[in-house]
This record gives sequence, C-alpha cells and structure tokens, in this order.
Amino acid sequence: MDSTNHIHPWSEGLPPRKGGGMIFAGLVFVVGTFLFVLYMGITGGTHTLFTLVPLIVGLPLLMIGLAKRGSS
Repeated sequence: MDSTNHIHPWSEGLPPRKGGGMIFAGLVFVVGTFLFVLYMGITGGTHTLFTLVPLIVGLPLLMIGLAKRGSS
C-alpha cells in the first residue's frame, strides 16, 4: 500500500490558475460599463465623465490578467 502515497512525475497536478480573478473583475467592470452606457442611451439619460471610471479600472485589470495568463 505504500505505492499509493508515491507521487508519480506524470501526476504532479495542474499549475495554479494565474490572473483568473483579475480577468473576471475586469470583465465585470467593462461589461457593466457598456451595459450602463447602452441603458442610458436607450432611456435618453445623460452621461458624465464618471461613467468612464469603471472602464478605466476594468481595462487594466483585464489586460494584466490576460498577460499573467499568457506568460505561463
């Protein structure tokens, strides 16, 4: 039964998922901003420059998360 405790070289496990949380957070910010802009455009509301703040936060999160994911 001692062979069940041995870790084989082909079963080391999967590498950690890097950047997944940043990608998800960036997508939430970006998609939320676009949905808000679309809703405000349909209802005839006005946009302010504060609408761009979540986009300015979300795009770097998305880019950094994708860069971390691709470098592995």
